[in-house]
Amino acid sequence: MEPYVTPYLLIFSLSSMLSWSLAIHAANHLAIRGAKGYLVISLSQSLWTACYVLELVSGTVAEKVLWDSVQWLPALLIPVAILQFSLTIARVRWRVPIAAFLIAPTAFLLLLLTGEGHALIYSAPTLIESAPFTSLHYPYGLTHGLIFLYSYALIALGLALMIWKRRSTSGFMRKQITWLILGIGTVLLLEIGGMLFDIRVLGQRDLSPYTFGLANAILGWGLFRYHLFDLAPRARRLAVERMSDAFVVTNEHMLIVDMNQSARRIIPAHSDFIGEPLTRLLETWTCAIDAPSLLAGPPQEVRVECGDQHFTLELNLTPIYTPDQSVGGFLFVSRDVTVRRTLEDSLRLSEARYRTMFEALTDSVLLFGADGAILAANQASEQIFGLKPEAMIGKTLRASGWNAFREDGSSLPIEEHPVHVAIHTGHATRGAVLGLRPPQGDLRWLSISAEPLCSDDATLCGAIASIRDITDYKTIQAKAVELRLEHERAALLTNFIRGAAHEFRTPLSTISTSLYLITRHSDEDKRRDHVRKAEQEVFRLARLVDLQSKLASLDSGMVLLFTSTSLEAMIEQLVAQYTTKAAAARIILIADAASPLPPVHCNRDYLLLALEQILDNALRFTPTGGYVYLRLSHNETGVKVVVTDTGSGIRREDMPHVFERFWRRDAAHGAPGFGLGLPLARSIIALHGGTISLESQDGRGTSVTITVPYAPRLNG
Repeated sequence: MEPYVTPYLLIFSLSSMLSWSLAIHAANHLAIRGAKGYLVISLSQSLWTACYVLELVSGTVAEKVLWDSVQWLPALLIPVAILQFSLTIARVRWRVPIAAFLIAPTAFLLLLLTGEGHALIYSAPTLIESAPFTSLHYPYGLTHGLIFLYSYALIALGLALMIWKRRSTSGFMRKQITWLILGIGTVLLLEIGGMLFDIRVLGQRDLSPYTFGLANAILGWGLFRYHLFDLAPRARRLAVERMSDAFVVTNEHMLIVDMNQSARRIIPAHSDFIGEPLTRLLETWTCAIDAPSLLAGPPQEVRVECGDQHFTLELNLTPIYTPDQSVGGFLFVSRDVTVRRTLEDSLRLSEARYRTMFEALTDSVLLFGADGAILAANQASEQIFGLKPEAMIGKTLRASGWNAFREDGSSLPIEEHPVHVAIHTGHATRGAVLGLRPPQGDLRWLSISAEPLCSDDATLCGAIASIRDITDYKTIQAKAVELRLEHERAALLTNFIRGAAHEFRTPLSTISTSLYLITRHSDEDKRRDHVRKAEQEVFRLARLVDLQSKLASLDSGMVLLFTSTSLEAMIEQLVAQYTTKAAAARIILIADAASPLPPVHCNRDYLLLALEQILDNALRFTPTGGYVYLRLSHNETGVKVVVTDTGSGIRREDMPHVFERFWRRDAAHGAPGFGLGLPLARSIIALHGGTISLESQDGRGTSVTITVPYAPRLNG
C-alpha cells in the first residue's frame, strides 16, 4: 500500500472509531429513550466505514467485491434504525412491525449474493488505476436506484415524525428534538446534494461515510447532551442535597471533602468538618464507632447523642473506586432510623401486649390465612383440639381430619363452616353451634364466632375465629330437656289417668246400675232394657280403649307404611259409610271433589281413621236439618279436604283447647264424645307430613281443613 493512501484511510478509520465510541456510550445508557435505536445506528455506521477501509486496502477485484457487498448490510440497516429511533422519540406506535421494513433490504442482499447471475445489482466489476489508489468500478443495476429511493424514503419518514413531534413539545425537549432533526436532516441534505452535484471522494466513493458519520455525531449530541452536561449532574446534586440520608464524601485518606445538608443537621452547630478526618466527625457522637469495622462489615445501627438530641442511625461506609480500580475515596452514609426504630419498638410492645391477651383467653382463638390455613393459635386451643399450638400451624379445615356436625347430627359441609364463610364471603358468624370430632377423641360441641380479616384495600385476607367448648353446657342442656320431657310425660300420664278415670267412671257406673236393676226386676222387658244399656256402655268403653291404644301407638313413634292412594275414593267410601247415620239424624251430607285429583302418599287405614274422627265430630255437633259439606281440591303442596258443618260452633276462648286430649265443650253437661277425635286426627295427619287447621264461630258452625302431600312421582 502506497504511503500517500494513509491519510485517506485515517479519515475513514477515525469516522469508524467515532461511531464505535458513540455506540459504546449508548450501550451504557440504554435506559435513555431512543438509546437502543441510536446504538444500532452507531454500530452500523462504524461497520459500514470499516468495510470501506477494508475494500480500499484490498488488491484484487474479488476482495474488493467481497467488502463492497458486506458494507451493504450495515448501510441498509441504518435507514430502518433511523425510522425506529424516530418512532421511539416521537412515542408513535404503528400497527406495522418494524421488521416489515427489513423485507426490501433483505431481498436486495439476497440478489446481491447472486449478482453475477442476473446483473440486477452490478455487472462486470473492474479496477480503475487512479490516484490516490486503485478503486472498484461497475455499472449500477436497476435495483440500485430502487434501494436508494427506499432507504432515503425511510429516513425522510423519520425526519417527518421528528418535525411532527417538535410541534407538541416545549422547553429543553424541544431543543433536543431540534438537534435530532438537524442530525437526520444532515443525511438527506448532504446525500441528495452529493448525488445532484456528483461530489465524490475517490472513484465510486461518494460522501456517505462523511455525511452519516457527521449525522451520527449530531444525533448523539442531541440525545445525550442533556444527560451528560446539563440536567443529569444538576439533578443528581439536587437529589443528594434533598435526601434524608446523610452523605459524607472523603478522599482516600478519610479526609472529608463534601457532605449534604442532612449530614450538617446531625453535627454540632457552627462546625465545619470539610478537610477534617472522618473520625473527628464520629467523635462528636457519644458512642463508640469504628470506621474500619464499618468498611469491612454490613451497615451498623447505633444510638447517638448530638447535643440535646438523640438519634438512631444506620451507618455504612463504601469505597469509591477510580477508573483504574484503585480506592480514590469513601462514601459515608448515615440513615436516620429514629422514627422507624421508635415505631418498631412500639410495634413490638403492642405485639407483646396482644400476645399476652391472646394467650390469656380461656376461649380458643385461631387466626386463618386467605387459603384457610391456620397461622396462629393460642394455648387454650390445645384443650379443645388436643394439639400443641405450633402443631396446628399450617393445618386447614379440609386437611385437619376434624369432622364437623350440625346440631341435628348431620355432617356439616366445609362450605358452610363459619371460618370458610368468613374467608370467602366476608360475612361474620356469631355463636354458631356445631359438633367436632377429632381423628382421635370424643365428640365435642363448640360455639364458634368467625370474623373476616381485610387488607387496607378491602381485600379478604383471612379470618379470626373464637371457639368456646360448650360440651358440658350441651350435656346439662340435654339433661334439662330430658327432665322436662319426663315432666311432660308425667303430666301427660297424669292427665290421661285423670281423663280416663273420668271417662270410665260414667260407663262403669251405668253398667253397675244396670246389672243391679237386672237382679231386682222380674219384668223381662225392663231386664232386656237394662241389658241393652249395659251393652252400649261396654261398646263405649271398648271404643275409648281403642282410641287410647291408637294414640299411645302414635305417641311411641310408630312407623306407618305409605302407599299411593286416591283420596277421592276414600271420601266416597266415607260418605257411603256415614250416609245412613246422617239420614237418621236428618242431616244433609254433601261431597264435592275437583276431578281429577292426584294420588296422595298415605297409610290408607290411618288416614281414613283421621277423616272418620273429623266427619263424626261434624255430624255429632250438627243439629237436625243441618248440613255437612266435604270439599276436595288440590294446590302446590297436596290434596286439601275441607269438612264444614252448620253446627253450634266453638267459642273463641275454647279454640286453643280443641286439640287437647279429653277436652270437650261443656263436658259437665254431657257433651257427646270422649274429646279424643281431633287429637287423634292431628297426630295421624302430622305423621303424614300434612297440616290440619280449624276455623269456627260460636253458633255458626265449624270448618276443619287438612292437607295431605302428593304421592312422589317415579321417573320413567
